[in-house]
Amino acid sequence: MFVIILLFVAAFLLQYALTFLQMQSFTKVYKEYRYEGWRAAIGKFKGAVRAGAIVMFAIDKDGVIVKGTAMQGVTILARFRSFDRFNGRNVGDLSEQDCRDLKLSSSMTRAVVDANRNYLTIMSGEEVPMPPSPMQKAGNFLTGGFRRLRKSSS
Repeated sequence: MFVIILLFVAAFLLQYALTFLQMQSFTKVYKEYRYEGWRAAIGKFKGAVRAGAIVMFAIDKDGVIVKGTAMQGVTILARFRSFDRFNGRNVGDLSEQDCRDLKLSSSMTRAVVDANRNYLTIMSGEEVPMPPSPMQKAGNFLTGGFRRLRKSSS
């Protein structure tokens, strides 16, 4: 039993370390863009069972993409790679059809569309809403269940 617990803790620590390295990769790319004086348009798609994707576009003051990077994969071993397919295009004009024309995966397409949506939201003066964390989702699920239980018993 102790060995199982020890393996579980070791797996958790390994996942934490690899996630930390992945976040360092994200931070490095973001800092590089900001150091060069560009803004960043970021889009993401979380794939629970299939590959997720993150795209980060370096954009100039007019929203034109100067440089792009993307990370796609199922595991925490994925790293950012050059993604220059949209260089020279305005991030506000990107569409799902543009992604289909380039034969991008569905997760990458969703990340590009999310970057477009986030850019347009920020440019209109609004704030991009943060999705609920897994703990918030669990709390909402539990409180919703308790409410349903109270309604059915009254």
